Amino acid sequence: TLNKVIESNPYNEIAWLEIGKQYLTLGKEKEALSAFDFAIISEDHFTGAYFEQGKLLEKLGRYNEAIENYEITLRLEDPTSFAYLRIAKCHEMLGNDMLVVQYLNKTVHEDPSNEKGWLAFIDYYWTNGLLEKALYYAQKALQINEHNLNYWKRNARIHKALEKYAEAEIAYQN
Repeated sequence: TLNKVIESNPYNEIAWLEIGKQYLTLGKEKEALSAFDFAIISEDHFTGAYFEQGKLLEKLGRYNEAIENYEITLRLEDPTSFAYLRIAKCHEMLGNDMLVVQYLNKTVHEDPSNEKGWLAFIDYYWTNGLLEKALYYAQKALQINEHNLNYWKRNARIHKALEKYAEAEIAYQN
């Protein structure tokens, strides 16, 4: 068991990470944060622990701390589209609109096939009533993957809201 691993090697970062994940499944967020802290103390370059801690901090509404954790992962390893997306989502919750757009751009630039990144872009502009920009990103996403059902749904919904019914019908058919 993990406790035996910790007893024999109290600085086993992977064991601490797994203990943190187990605490999460039990709904014990405070204990999970502590376990992730121990994983980081055990290995301060362990990006998995920073990332898991960032996701938990984000869930707890501690967005600035979550951003710090995600940014550490970007410094320690090659940037990932997923980390940029998580940072964008945190900035969105904080109301930092310019930073949301900046990090969404980084998300889709890092991995143009990241569906969640494109959907986040489209939904961000949709939510903020910027339908033309939402449509622009929906069409850009469709250029990358014309077979994506979620992109077509967004495209149709935006066209309908813009009262472009012929384009909406085509999008719904697709």
